[in-house]
Amino acid sequence: MKKTILSVMIATASLVAFAQKKTSTSATVAFDATTSLDNLAKAENKTAIAAIDPSKNTVQFEAAIKNFAFANPKIQEHFNQKSWLNSDEFPKATFSGVITNPSAVNFNKDGTYNVTVEGDLTIKDKTQKVKHRQLLLLQAKL
Repeated sequence: MKKTILSVMIATASLVAFAQKKTSTSATVAFDATTSLDNLAKAENKTAIAAIDPSKNTVQFEAAIKNFAFANPKIQEHFNQKSWLNSDEFPKATFSGVITNPSAVNFNKDGTYNVTVEGDLTIKDKTQKVKHRQLLLLQAKL
């Protein structure tokens, strides 16, 4: 499961992004690492710090590992243990990358967009290049 988590950590970022670089301290980063044997490996972190810069097509986030919430508390406990993500020693995950298909996004309109991002995902102080399809949710703050 560890490799699966690395490859699917970037799933959803919920940000405000109209014409200029925007940041959020309540962005959502989610992942789905379900397999045929385990359908409970989905989690969300609604306290991530994220930024999007439409002029450069860049996306970044930082998420506290302990803030990922699972439906099953036992999985959440294992997720944070030393043998898995060791959230005491490695408290955060980060991503910095670019949207490779920016024409798929209307940065001036609220909506959910299917984008592909490429960049560097760092978990447990190990950085891995990733290319991943994800949903990008843009919504204005009221």
